[in-house]
This record gives sequence, structure tokens and C-alpha cells, in this order.
Amino acid sequence: LQYGFVAFFSTAFTLAPIFALLHALISIRVDSRKFIRAFRRPVPVRVSGLMAWEGIFKMITLIGVVVNAFIVGFTIDFIPRQIYLYSSNRSDTYIETTLSVFDTNDFPNKQNVTHPPFCHYKAKRYPPSHPSKYNLSKDHWYELAMRIGFVIVYEQIVFMMISILAYTIPDVPRHIKEKMEFEKTLLLKKNLALF
Repeated sequence: LQYGFVAFFSTAFTLAPIFALLHALISIRVDSRKFIRAFRRPVPVRVSGLMAWEGIFKMITLIGVVVNAFIVGFTIDFIPRQIYLYSSNRSDTYIETTLSVFDTNDFPNKQNVTHPPFCHYKAKRYPPSHPSKYNLSKDHWYELAMRIGFVIVYEQIVFMMISILAYTIPDVPRHIKEKMEFEKTLLLKKNLALF
């Protein structure tokens, strides 16, 4: 459960891995003290690996990459700023490009309250003077496509890095393999000596 939270939301809360490590270290100490003082000694059982948990951890990791890609792609202002920097129309400031205009006379319930003629809100919609007023503009769809493109590129780069690391780091360390080979040869010599 803790690994899932760290894998899914580490970009939103960057201190989560440190807190998870501290929690794991403290819980190891507390559990070891419980095993020493409160319980009988556990019976050791030999297992070949993580078994079913390995697949679960891999799936959580892959889903975590996708969740983090969407968090980065849709919450950070990096992509709209890059679109603004590389756009040909720079007559407005960046903030003005992120705001849409609303005619306050278009409020459904008109009251006898004085209000400014226009208000600005964060969106990319057509202005009141446009024939498709208040509908989503082409800039909105362009920015959405760029964000989705960023998410796809980001997650593919991370998946490639995960694959490279999984390929380069062996499942069994070299010194363990050498000891296993040595024990096999000793066992083989012992079995041959019996004949």
C-alpha cells in the first residue's frame, strides 16, 4: 500500500519517498522488538522469490509511471509556456493568453447590481464577439494535444529507462552466482566420489 502511494503520487509530494523510507526503518525496528519480546520465534520458510507480489509490484510501477506522467503533463504550466514562447503571435503577455473574456451582460440572472462590463477567467474559449462565443477555442485543443503528446513521450522515456535498468542489473548478483556454481561443483564432486 505504501509503495503504491509513493509510486503514484511522488511527483505531487516529492518528500513522500523520504517519509516512506523513515516509516519503513521505524517499522522494521518496532517489528523486530515485537518479535524478540512478544512472540515466539517464527519458523523460517524458504521461498524462491516474491512470487505473486513481483507481478503486483511491476503493475503498480507501470501504473505509477502513467499517473505521474499525467500529473506532470496536466498540472505544470511548462507546456503552455513553451507554446507561448514558440508561437508567432506574441502581441499579448503570457497571462493574457491563458485568460478568456466573459461579457457580464450575459449572466443568466440579471440583478440590479453594478458590475464591470467584462471579466476574465482562466480558460481558452472564444470571446463574446466570436460567432462560437464561449465554446472551446482551437488554442485549447492544441494545448490539450501537446499535453497528451508530452505525457506519451514522458512515459515512453521512463519505460525505456526502466527496461534498460532491468536489463543491466542482474537478478542474481555475480558473487552469489559464483558461490552457487562452486557449491554445485562441490556437490557434483561429492556425488562422483560416492560411486
